[in-house]
Amino acid sequence: MPSEWVGTNIEVDLEGMSNGKTRMKFGHKNWKSLQGAFAICNTTWGELMYRLKDSCEGHGRGALFQG
Repeated sequence: MPSEWVGTNIEVDLEGMSNGKTRMKFGHKNWKSLQGAFAICNTTWGELMYRLKDSCEGHGRGALFQG
């Protein structure tokens, strides 16, 4: 685990929508520094969110955690 990650908080909020869909709000907060591991972690979270969305919608982008 990167030292910048220590003490951070990951927040996930799921909200049911009137159209039957679910909205997910995600945040990885309280970073001590935007240097070091922050950029790669931010990029990785972004990619995982796209994979999660595709998986939930039944699109063929591959397994959620496949490289």
